[in-house]
Amino acid sequence: MGFPTVTNEARYISPLRYGDTVNCTLWISEVGNSSCTWEYLFQNQNGDDVWRATVVTVCVNMDTIEPEPIPDGLKADLLACAEPE
Repeated sequence: MGFPTVTNEARYISPLRYGDTVNCTLWISEVGNSSCTWEYLFQNQNGDDVWRATVVTVCVNMDTIEPEPIPDGLKADLLACAEPE
């Protein structure tokens, strides 16, 4: 089983400066039958958004590279990683 990326979208919102501290928040925004959507938010030390990305991965059989359902146990774990409050 593997999870290759099928869609990747990124937005660069503002520049980071030398010496900035970068904080990354990562969460799962959607879990389908065989796909999963990951969200990334990078902020500087002031809490200003500097970069945001959405990545969609698909569960595949690594021998055939054909999609397959995400196993129930893994699906539950992914669903537990919903957007932070």
